[in-house]
Amino acid sequence: MFRPSTGTWFVIRSSDAGTYGVNFGISTDRPVQGDYDGDFKTDIAVYRDGTWFINRSSTNSVLIANWGTASDKPVAGDFDGDGRNDLAIYRSGQWWVVNSLAGTTNVVALGLGTDVAVPADYDGDGTSDRAVYRPSTGEWFVLRSSDSMLTGVKWGISTDVPVPSAYLPQ
Repeated sequence: MFRPSTGTWFVIRSSDAGTYGVNFGISTDRPVQGDYDGDFKTDIAVYRDGTWFINRSSTNSVLIANWGTASDKPVAGDFDGDGRNDLAIYRSGQWWVVNSLAGTTNVVALGLGTDVAVPADYDGDGTSDRAVYRPSTGEWFVLRSSDSMLTGVKWGISTDVPVPSAYLPQ
């Protein structure tokens, strides 16, 4: 959990239910946690007006990357399937992703400026899929990484808050 008022992250370990806090960020930061270093542990990370601050769990060092603008929406995900989160932003219907494997930037058009970015591994191939939720219509649009097919489904209403993830069937 990230508490913007204090810049504190609160963590509950799944191994023993122990808790701890980490001061990392300021009140205007946007949390973008994920595994950026490929060690299978979530790294605490924030996005601040075009700058990424990533507290890498593998080295306990902070990576600072200037990429994006203040109005961009940072999105967390592994879009190249290498096991590490990529720097990614959603900007007015375009997804800008720095491929952590090759270091190249990829731009994909998907969505409208009013859509909400909801990336997750929807097709189960181990790679994050670009996806948006359109609050005005309650529709989800997913660009599957496995076959580049665009799928859509109406699920929700305008006041819902989308919660993307890779859910398992019950």
